[in-house]
Amino acid sequence: MKLPQNGKIIVLDNEPNEAAPLLQVLAKNKIPHVYYTGDEDLLPRIGDVYEDVRVVFLDINLADGAVYEATIAQLSNTLKRIIKPGSPYIAAIWSNNQEMHTPLIRDLFENRETQIAPISMVFLTKSDFFQYVGGNAYILDPEHPNVIADLETRIDNCLNEADAIKLLIEWENSIHQASTDTVFGISNIIDKDSFWNENLKHLYYKLAHAQLGKTIINHDNTGIQHAALNTLTRSFSDQVEMWISKITITPEIDISNEGKNFFRSINGSEVKLLWKNFTYYMYINGIQKSQNKLVEGLRANNNNNERQIASDLKSHYGFISPKLNSELLFSKSPKLDFYPGNVYHKSVTGRKKRKLLKTYFPKIMKKNTDGTFEKSDISGFRFVEVECTPVCDYSQSKSLRFRFLPGVLFKNEDQKHLDSKLKSIYQEIPPFEFNGAIYRLVFDYRLFKTVNIEDDTGFSIDNFLFRLKGELLVDIQSRISSHVSRPGIITIS
Repeated sequence: MKLPQNGKIIVLDNEPNEAAPLLQVLAKNKIPHVYYTGDEDLLPRIGDVYEDVRVVFLDINLADGAVYEATIAQLSNTLKRIIKPGSPYIAAIWSNNQEMHTPLIRDLFENRETQIAPISMVFLTKSDFFQYVGGNAYILDPEHPNVIADLETRIDNCLNEADAIKLLIEWENSIHQASTDTVFGISNIIDKDSFWNENLKHLYYKLAHAQLGKTIINHDNTGIQHAALNTLTRSFSDQVEMWISKITITPEIDISNEGKNFFRSINGSEVKLLWKNFTYYMYINGIQKSQNKLVEGLRANNNNNERQIASDLKSHYGFISPKLNSELLFSKSPKLDFYPGNVYHKSVTGRKKRKLLKTYFPKIMKKNTDGTFEKSDISGFRFVEVECTPVCDYSQSKSLRFRFLPGVLFKNEDQKHLDSKLKSIYQEIPPFEFNGAIYRLVFDYRLFKTVNIEDDTGFSIDNFLFRLKGELLVDIQSRISSHVSRPGIITIS
């Protein structure tokens, strides 16, 4: 595995003379890194952790001469100041006594600080890579010129059970290379003379004009800079695709076209879920117990323990795809007020709420024999509206009115109440995770509306829920266009 070119490499060693040769060899190979001695005054501020740590070179003697508990405490405090909980990183641990240090490290990561545990660990001995010269000093070994290649090999060998991270690191490296190419290309269009700074600003203006057109005169400094960056992003996207296509796929990461297993340990049993040919197969301790087209349909009827295992598996796995959909389709941060794709909550209560819900969920008005509604609790349904002005119109300030498409946000279990046959309802959005629950989102083309920009929309940042990413927003816009322009035909019966 190639060391990250973009994600952070952290070197933790309380002895600068011992850390020096590693820092030198990383610098020589143009690999970005950050070095800390463990001095609390020099660590990042509490709460200001790195979000992109991928490799940590950790000297186990960070608390030199300290007893077990003191070493654990210092390692814990130091790592929590650096690593964001849940970060996927590899710990390369310098140790001259692996037999003694392995239990300490496992105790730290498996029992005490599981949220900052690495995905894999490799124990290394400094003298295997650098020349010891006495005291606390190491130097580069002239007889060991390929230190980086050897480190990468040792790390690679330890990743047999965590090799999937390699693909993400390669992807991160490609993103870094694409951004480097974009910055280099743009900045070298003009001569590096005494006018370079002002001429680069001229290029920014031209880039902004490419997006804003004649309306650039209506934008302030902030708007012009954002427009220039948006134009750059288009070029960057092409560079990303080019560099990703160059990634050398490693055969060690085996993703069979016949399906891949999902594993989980539940109540002391190894549970395996295989998705193959659009069917889920559940195994408990290697024995197939159930199969179904839907995860929700998996059953285990042998005993209470197996039924509980099946229930826990469905509960956990049921969030995997919705969480992935959330990452692919939504952003939780608004770009700007009323930016295309922003989804806002529209408060509607009482009888009016149920009456309006009938547009989407006819069965919601169905009553029991005693006159009560079958679906009595409708608090989980939320009316929303998405701003769907074309991005180009927004960027060039061509819009005289906001464009909103109303819809409903509701829990996944209420999908059964939806009238799925309605062609006027946009129902393409799959289940997604939002605020710890699984939701669905639909929109009604018939309710498409506009609001004068000068008028009060009734929405603000306080009503903001999330933003639809570009691909989803464009699909909705195209469906609106198709719905509005459908010709229909005249027939005689």
